[in-house]
Amino acid sequence: MIIIDTCVFSLVFRRKERTRLEQQIVDSIEQMIRDDWPVVILGIVYQELLSGIKPEKRRLELAEALDAFPLILATKDHHRLAASIRGSCRSKGIDAGAIDCLIAATAILEKGKLVTIDKYFQHMTKAVAIPFLELS
Repeated sequence: MIIIDTCVFSLVFRRKERTRLEQQIVDSIEQMIRDDWPVVILGIVYQELLSGIKPEKRRLELAEALDAFPLILATKDHHRLAASIRGSCRSKGIDAGAIDCLIAATAILEKGKLVTIDKYFQHMTKAVAIPFLELS
């Protein structure tokens, strides 16, 4: 299972010009989709993506595009592990947001690989082993 973080999905659906590195990331994600990799979207990522879109017509178009991906909803176990991850990060002086901890917890419990360009996840690895899929 490939879990795409909000920041990466944002690149894929962005209408603005991309840097060369951003375009390489988008190309990699699009290739995964064409090759039928098991790409999923987390409920919280779905919400974050739709929350940032105006007008309503564009939000509905994005929701329709995202509906192509299986949706993984967080359970009590995901939230429990996310809270533990956040506590571990805090004890090591790492500022980890609740949403990022939930994304990491879901990747761990679902045995998925997280695709992200968010540097906060790299800091979190000092407290928890996050399973990443590195794009080249």
